[in-house]
Amino acid sequence: MNIFKAIGLGFVVLLAAVFVFGFFLPQTAHVERTVIIEQPKATVFEFLINYQNFTSWSPWHSIDPNTQYQFSGPASGVGARMDWQSSNPQVDKGWQQIKSIEGQELVEIELVFGNESGGGTVYYRLQEVDAGTEVTWEFDTDFGNNPFGRYIGLMMDGMLGPYYELGLANLKKVLEP
Repeated sequence: MNIFKAIGLGFVVLLAAVFVFGFFLPQTAHVERTVIIEQPKATVFEFLINYQNFTSWSPWHSIDPNTQYQFSGPASGVGARMDWQSSNPQVDKGWQQIKSIEGQELVEIELVFGNESGGGTVYYRLQEVDAGTEVTWEFDTDFGNNPFGRYIGLMMDGMLGPYYELGLANLKKVLEP
């Protein structure tokens, strides 16, 4: 009987340590990938701010081509919104909406997953370079005081980064002649 108490107490102490240690992990996570597309910045910019184009390069669309999309707000630019729903758990459901645009250099997007249980801010940064346009796709999220979310934050780059790389490679294929 004493061995079970010791094991139980050890488990509780371990669980408490994991919980407390979570508060010492970074509160935010950042994922970023970049590609150069041999097109003028204006061409890339106009393509990115229109959600009707998203499925042509989205890495998640290839996971579930049967995903249902709904578009609302303006056709492109600030206020354009895309909602999606999929039976595939890798795609799930959510929405994204363009919050702000700074020239043709920065697009800021609010992104919400599932039942508003998670999300963050997405950025497209565009910069003219000799070979065309450098496109940087970024994701930022804040886990607040959620210690378990902070553990997920440690894995965020490894989980989301490959999708961003695939998406940017798709974008390059779609936009380059």
